[in-house]
Amino acid sequence: MQIHQPDVVGIAEPMVRTRCLTGNLLNSLGMNIWLLWRNNFSSPKLIMIDRQHITMEIEGLLISIVHARSLHVQRRDLWKQLTDLNNTGMPRLIAGDFNAHLYVNERKGGRVPLAAAIQDFTDFVDENLLVEAHSTGLEYTWCNRQQGDRKIISKIDRCLINQELLQKYMGWSYKVLSRHASDHSPLIDWTTSIPKPNNALFRLIKAWSSHESFLELVDMSWKEEITGNPLVRFSLN
Repeated sequence: MQIHQPDVVGIAEPMVRTRCLTGNLLNSLGMNIWLLWRNNFSSPKLIMIDRQHITMEIEGLLISIVHARSLHVQRRDLWKQLTDLNNTGMPRLIAGDFNAHLYVNERKGGRVPLAAAIQDFTDFVDENLLVEAHSTGLEYTWCNRQQGDRKIISKIDRCLINQELLQKYMGWSYKVLSRHASDHSPLIDWTTSIPKPNNALFRLIKAWSSHESFLELVDMSWKEEITGNPLVRFSLN
């Protein structure tokens, strides 16, 4: 923290007691999440506190620090609570240890992630119109500190954001830092200009198709006249 000087710090599964710290601090009901912030913020507002997350509004930004349960059926309470908070229309950041994967290849070694757990997490992300922020650094955020056949690496820590945050804070990004004392990698967020890669994939969020104007917008888009090379015209459509 001395190097990056963050304004807001979220810590999942701290290994020391809160009495070791002074200043602005909130901890979850199970004492397994800390949320700290600098004094330069004016009146941060606590929105909800639970064993799996702390959610606060800080200067118009809704921030949730997450430490999800290891069992996917228990994480369903977290997905529901975070979904219930999604009607504010504010820029939103949900970050921390989700203990869940969006894709099977986000884990190497050990057991394959449960399909039901992946579906639950994917449904939560899609229903709330969230995307993962652009990231750099390490690909996998957790390691069991074993070697050889016993080694397991996994991506269970991430930062999810909504479109409102992207519009207000252009180029929001995070970096996965190297692990030191913990088996999890720290995540550091910031705002910067990030050029869109030429091979960026398009992702269809299921909730879009339920919008009343979805089919009309698709129809208008396909009817729009585009000139140029046929391959260019295909890629633009």
